[in-house]
Amino acid sequence: MLISFSELLGRSWRYTTREYRHFLPFVAWLILPNVVLALFGYLAMWVGVSTSSMALNFITAIILLMLVVLNALLSVWISLSLTYCVGRGVTSGITPDWRESFHATVPFYWSGVWVSILTTLVVIGGTVIFLIPGIIFMGWYLFSIYEVIFSHERGTGALAASKSLVVGRWWSVVSRFLVVALVYTSISIGIQAVANMLVPLQSTFFSQQLVGNGIRSVATSLIAPFIVAAMVTLYVNVKQTPKTVQAPNLKS
Repeated sequence: MLISFSELLGRSWRYTTREYRHFLPFVAWLILPNVVLALFGYLAMWVGVSTSSMALNFITAIILLMLVVLNALLSVWISLSLTYCVGRGVTSGITPDWRESFHATVPFYWSGVWVSILTTLVVIGGTVIFLIPGIIFMGWYLFSIYEVIFSHERGTGALAASKSLVVGRWWSVVSRFLVVALVYTSISIGIQAVANMLVPLQSTFFSQQLVGNGIRSVATSLIAPFIVAAMVTLYVNVKQTPKTVQAPNLKS
């Protein structure tokens, strides 16, 4: 039997709160690129509103596009490294240094990027065809990136390995994922609500959007280690728990 909902949340909460100091560099790395991207995005909006120079607007748009791509690539590396760090801590009891985690994920970084793209395309493709296949695919390939990090699978092999873990207990796995997402997203929303009450009301639309996005980025980044810890715990539990097979009813 898979880990219970309460034990999954309890383990992830206890582990993360105890080891949170190890995750602070990852939180900072998650926040910083988003802040830079947001600042340049609003600078690009200001340039578009205040000038009629097509050349300047074009250059600004190109730089913004490059920053978006770089931010996406960096986000994958940060996520891989954070997941590796948490996984080592959960399985061995010793949480590695953030530098070690970033260094350890370099060899399979591009595999992580490719599997992330494949998973996204498959889920989106299933959703476009019909909503239900997209939801089913999301559950099947929930552990694809974990297979890259911890089992060294590559490409479609990571997707196949994830599917083999989930098939036969799809709802048991997905329901636990949904509870984790619901609980920690609710905490993140609560942090944002408190922060919005404490921060003075901004006078302009641009400043309101900038502050709002900044608060959202900080809140989601602070909660990220808890979500990763819960998902790694679930992944390890699924790997270690054999599927229950219904014995055939033999008639005499």
